[in-house]
Amino acid sequence: MARMAPDGSTAILTLSGTVGLWNFSPESWDAVEAYCQEQKAEKLVLRINSPGGYLLDGMAIVDKIQASSLPVEADVFGMCGSAATLVALACAKVRMSKNSRWMVHHPTGVLFGELEDLENGLADFKAMRQQAFQMYADKTGKTVEELMEAHAHGVYYTAEQAKAYGWIDEIIGAADAPEDKPEDTPQDTPEDKPEDSEEEEVDDAEMQAARGHIGAAAFARLARVFGFRPRRKPASEESKLASMQASIADLKDQMATLRAERDGAAASAAKAEAEAQAVEASVQDRVAKAVARARAEMGVPPGKLPAPADPNAAPAAEDLSRMSTQQLLDRAAAERRSKS
Repeated sequence: MARMAPDGSTAILTLSGTVGLWNFSPESWDAVEAYCQEQKAEKLVLRINSPGGYLLDGMAIVDKIQASSLPVEADVFGMCGSAATLVALACAKVRMSKNSRWMVHHPTGVLFGELEDLENGLADFKAMRQQAFQMYADKTGKTVEELMEAHAHGVYYTAEQAKAYGWIDEIIGAADAPEDKPEDTPQDTPEDKPEDSEEEEVDDAEMQAARGHIGAAAFARLARVFGFRPRRKPASEESKLASMQASIADLKDQMATLRAERDGAAASAAKAEAEAQAVEASVQDRVAKAVARARAEMGVPPGKLPAPADPNAAPAAEDLSRMSTQQLLDRAAAERRSKS
């Protein structure tokens, strides 16, 4: 599920595992869109760590990304291969961490059926492959034929190779090349750096959580197991604010869950009450019909005996009102026998 970044305007969604089937599907994207609208997000960042998956599902997700009202960017952490590359290339900008891998190959599949089914399936499969490599051509500026020939077998790219080939736009955390820096720019050395420098040292746990590899709590548990401590320094005002915003977002999620549980319980209670009233009405109807049948069989006029006493009503002064229906019927039968 998507979550909001600390800046309050960017939504972050993680695509981990296969594309399509029971993992990340086109329907998953619909839920993400609804969440972004609810949170009034201004941008969506898709964090990808996927070996690929089903081509048709990947194409459907591509269409939904391109039709999205939000600008969508992709950050690759780990692996972006096969159908996942199409999802990434549908985004306005593609970034890649320096230790990640980008993999491209021809799509694979299985056909079965009668001869005509195989021929039709093969033609459709070729058309889908053409669509996929046309997306690759649009991104890299190379021809479809050139790309198909170069990727007849799976090709893996490092971040630097992927950027040089034209697959991605940026490498996450890449430092400026030395030749891009002015020659007269002095370089700080450890001894020249003031002791009271305000430059922050990033916490290991925060860094891992920000890259989407592991949560801060899980990192802390691992640290205790292996006997080392992450670097710490007093939190700045900005980090405190970010932590508060994250806590508020978590509380909002918990409140939404509690409201949903409350509404579900209220609906269940209302349904149970309605069912109880229906059963009570059915029982009363069956009792009334049974009394009517008994009166008819005994030849007792309807007005001869009083109606069955209501157990919830206050008892009257007459003895007959205190009798049950069976007692009244027995009394009527006895009177009938005495008269005969």
